[in-house]
Amino acid sequence: MSFSYDVKNTISTLFPDGKAEADSELMGMVMYAKKASRDSIIFATDVASVSDVFSGLILATFDISAVPQIISMGEEKYQYKTLLSPDESRMVFNYFWHDGNMRIRPSMVKSDKQKSAFVRGAFMSCGYVNPPEKNYSIEFRFDNADIAVDFATFMADLFEMPKLTVRKGDQVAYYRSGNIVGDILSYIGAKSEAFAVMNTQAYKSIRNEQNRQTNFEVANISKQTSSSIEQIEAIEWLIKNKKFNKLSPQLRMTSKLRLNNSDLPLSELASLETPPVSKSQESKRLKQIVEFRKIIETKQ
Repeated sequence: MSFSYDVKNTISTLFPDGKAEADSELMGMVMYAKKASRDSIIFATDVASVSDVFSGLILATFDISAVPQIISMGEEKYQYKTLLSPDESRMVFNYFWHDGNMRIRPSMVKSDKQKSAFVRGAFMSCGYVNPPEKNYSIEFRFDNADIAVDFATFMADLFEMPKLTVRKGDQVAYYRSGNIVGDILSYIGAKSEAFAVMNTQAYKSIRNEQNRQTNFEVANISKQTSSSIEQIEAIEWLIKNKKFNKLSPQLRMTSKLRLNNSDLPLSELASLETPPVSKSQESKRLKQIVEFRKIIETKQ
């Protein structure tokens, strides 16, 4: 099963603490169901335990026995579709939106527990989250732009404003931050899955830091090697063309040190000077040798 399936299966085991939270969770499930209108409510999910939550809340709140249809999707995959009759749909719809305006009702998301229950219901209804080993992503899909904006505004007060886009005809509100994905999973009660995201995030951060350090070291080694080759070529050219003795005694000493220690970094080469010099001084001397070779070569 997928990571998103596991999250839904986990949060479906959480029981609302009283009627207020039950109403908040059910509002989230109904509002973002496959179809939600005054005359027709259809709730569909591929998680059996989520279907049980919906049926249980409908029964407890409205005394409606809502039995899902089980539809085979092949390869041992099933969809659980619960259809309410027109009369049942009107009863549920009017309970939440008696004015006909299907928006998040402030009276049902007053407390933090009610808000958490609402987001939990929304995720069970239309949410999806990537497994932590992939790119961090949690999203909610809607069939209506106004409902998507309403939900995004609500989430902005809890976390931050999600991004909004259109994908395959659906309105999608999503986050791509590992921190927020973990926070939302924890907020709706998927503690172990939230920990998995945060643990993976920490591992990726350490690995990326190690990669950056390795790349930095490789770049430095490459730079040192290129500089050393250029310096040795300049010294050998001066010797071959009998210009070596035109260097100052100090630069001739540095040249010999470089020829005899081609792999040493500047700091160690500088320590071999008599007397020892700083890394910057050694670098300056070697640059003078290279520049001297270029000047002589240009005059010839």
